[in-house]
Amino acid sequence: MTVGGHAGNVGGSGFDVSGTFGRYDRPTGPYTSTYVSVGHDIGRAWYVSGDYSTSLSVVRFIRSDGVVIETRPSTRRLSGTANATLGRHLSFMLVMDYTRDTGFSELRVLSGLTYRLR
Repeated sequence: MTVGGHAGNVGGSGFDVSGTFGRYDRPTGPYTSTYVSVGHDIGRAWYVSGDYSTSLSVVRFIRSDGVVIETRPSTRRLSGTANATLGRHLSFMLVMDYTRDTGFSELRVLSGLTYRLR
């Protein structure tokens, strides 16, 4: 069973909220996952959001030729994203992602520019 929803501009506050909750029955016992995201415009150019999630597995890139999905006891992830519209054709994105579970933690930072041709 999975239940989720999204509400934009909650109560006229400008905050966008999304979330899901899932419960899965497995042979080894029940498993739940949670995802919550809150985002808000800052000025005319920036949109920032923060996410929190729990899960049972993580996706890991092992080499340029493959991906491994590892089952874990419990994984928690915090991330923040900032998107900026720098002009009619140019935008910037920055993502910081922190993942932690038993015996494993990882911090990823990703940034990028997008140029639209039209």
